[in-house]
Amino acid sequence: MLKWQFQPDRRGKNWRLTIREQRRRIERHLEDNPTLKANLDAIVGKVYPHAGEEASDQTDLPENTFPSACPYTQDQILDRDWFPDDDGQKEKP
Repeated sequence: MLKWQFQPDRRGKNWRLTIREQRRRIERHLEDNPTLKANLDAIVGKVYPHAGEEASDQTDLPENTFPSACPYTQDQILDRDWFPDDDGQKEKP
């Protein structure tokens, strides 16, 4: 989602499919491990710094381009139809 948000000129079908697939995997994992949902914010907080590093490596944008804390809510992360865009509104697929 960081790449989607910070490189809007590079958005494409493959990025959309990747985001949706990862959401499906998260959803299945949460179904198999329901106690994780209560800790999802803490889990995101722990792994998010790695997402910023990876986004920087993949986009060649400086790491400080990306927020130091996850800019997305739990609901946004899990919402199959929500994609970050420049004004923070829900983007239509």
